Amino acid sequence: MIRRWLGNGKDIGTVWRGYEKVAHSLLLPNQGSTYSKIQLDQGLWYTGAMEEVATGIDMGAMMGENVAALIVEQWGKEGVYLSKDRRRPIDEEEERRREEERRWREEERKRKEEEKRTREEEEEQKRRDEERKREEERKRKNDEEWKKWWDGFWESVLKVRGAR
Repeated sequence: MIRRWLGNGKDIGTVWRGYEKVAHSLLLPNQGSTYSKIQLDQGLWYTGAMEEVATGIDMGAMMGENVAALIVEQWGKEGVYLSKDRRRPIDEEEERRREEERRWREEERKRKEEEKRTREEEEEQKRRDEERKREEERKRKNDEEWKKWWDGFWESVLKVRGAR
């Protein structure tokens, strides 16, 4: 992605360690030097100066934190993430809170889906019950009409026989 910004012939850009609060999921702890070099999974290096990353980008429109946020956003769109063991969360409590919130949202989504499914099943059962009642009513009316016709038939037969 940075090569797209800078062009293939240029050096790979870097993110200054001072911006690690924004790019914390991309960086490992600083071990050994002020600007420790960290190679990411895609062969990108993050060390020294923000200006290298921002080459060709309107600096008036964004500064360091914005660039790091753009990098994280672009990688998210491209599905590029560091493996879990390469990430360093800034605040474990915040990470835990986010994970709990994510779990709560997932449970809430599942609960709503279950409620919707249950409601649909209840509506379907109600529809079937109403259909069954209509069918029973239709059969009852049909049976009554048939009985009336049958009784009328025998009555006429008896009248004819009685007339003889």
